[in-house]
Amino acid sequence: MFKIWKVQISNIIINAGYDLEHFKKSCGVPLDGNIPPLPKKLNVLDEKTECEAMELPDTVDARQKWPNCKSIRSIGEIGDQGSCRSYWEFEAVEAMTDRICIKSGDKRTPHLSAKDLLSCCRECGFGCIEGYLESAWNYWVQSGIVTGRQYNSKQDCQPYLIPSWEHHVKGHLKPCGDIKPTPRCKRKYEVGYNVTYSKDKWYGSKAYRVSFNVRMIMTEIRKNGPVD
Repeated sequence: MFKIWKVQISNIIINAGYDLEHFKKSCGVPLDGNIPPLPKKLNVLDEKTECEAMELPDTVDARQKWPNCKSIRSIGEIGDQGSCRSYWEFEAVEAMTDRICIKSGDKRTPHLSAKDLLSCCRECGFGCIEGYLESAWNYWVQSGIVTGRQYNSKQDCQPYLIPSWEHHVKGHLKPCGDIKPTPRCKRKYEVGYNVTYSKDKWYGSKAYRVSFNVRMIMTEIRKNGPVD
């Protein structure tokens, strides 16, 4: 869902005692700008013309716009990375998974594997420490990503290997502990799954970025689905 909104960042102090720097580190996405950005989707003039020509509602609920895709990933599922700063790869595979479903007219509904991207994309960064979203999208196009669901799932090729924890709240799971080591890259498939690793790969056709303009981002979401 989106609305036209603005964000103002101030010196945020959370009741539990966490400051803005804590959350920057937890996000797992470095802000140093060392990774070259993806190419823009369109040149500025064409992008602006397309954006201005499209009628945009105040809100879009992805569950209603793409109802047959709401059972998968970011449209209808919240991933849990456990004690691993893998927000970056969860964001990427969730958006990729949703876009496959949307682009295919809900005929293809794979769950792309967060574990495969986390462990095997060497150019994406540092696994459970931090990673680069731009490189994740390039990796999907160039190398492909196999299927895989949440921790302890026996479905698909490579399920997530790090167990869920309670994140700063009391619950039935163990409290969030130290950051776990990044799982090793193993180009193998789950026992009982009947598709080999190489044949289970899903590829993106191209990777691109959208200008940092609210209306242009809204247009992209409206046409093609979730962004990260």
